[in-house]
Amino acid sequence: MSEFTVTLRLAASELSDAQVARLYDALPESTAMARDGRVLVELDREAPGFADAVVAAILDVESVVGVPVAEVQPEELVFASEIAQRTGRSKESISLLVEGRRGPGGFPAPARIAGGHKLWRWRDVLAWFAAYEHDEQLEHHNATVAAINGLLAERLAMPLLSDDALRAVRRLARERDLVSA
Repeated sequence: MSEFTVTLRLAASELSDAQVARLYDALPESTAMARDGRVLVELDREAPGFADAVVAAILDVESVVGVPVAEVQPEELVFASEIAQRTGRSKESISLLVEGRRGPGGFPAPARIAGGHKLWRWRDVLAWFAAYEHDEQLEHHNATVAAINGLLAERLAMPLLSDDALRAVRRLARERDLVSA
C-alpha cells in the first residue's frame, strides 16, 4: 500500500461552516480551501494504487460534504520519500538521482520548498522515470485522471441535457462501449 495525496475540486463556490466542520470531523487528514471561487479539498489516502486512492477520496468527500466532486486536480506534490515509496526505490537511490550522481541526470527541479523540504510534481517525476526507465506509469496516471474527470464532467452535464440530447449521448455511450459497468 502506498499513500497518495489527492486534490479534488468540488462543484461549489464555497462550503458552509457546517460542511467544513463535518469534513474535518469525518476526514481529519483533509484540508479545505477556497481559491478564485473554487473549493478544493486535499487529503491523503492509503491505497494499492493511484486510481483506488482517487476513487476512495471522491466517495469519502462526497458522502461527508454532500457536494459532488467536479474534478481531480492533476497537481500532486510529493516528497523524495514518497517518490522512493511509489517507485519501489530506496530514499538513498532517489537522493542520488536527484543530485545527478546516478542515472542520466536532468531529474526535475522541485516545484516547491516547504519548511526546508523539497516537493516535486508527481507527473514531472513520472515523466522523467518514463524516459529514464521506459516506464509506462505516466501514461497510466494521466489516463486515470482523464477518465475519472470525464466521468465526473459527464455526471454534472447529464442533468442539463434535453431529452433528445440525453438519448443521443446514451446511444453513443452504448454503441461505442464508452462506459462499462
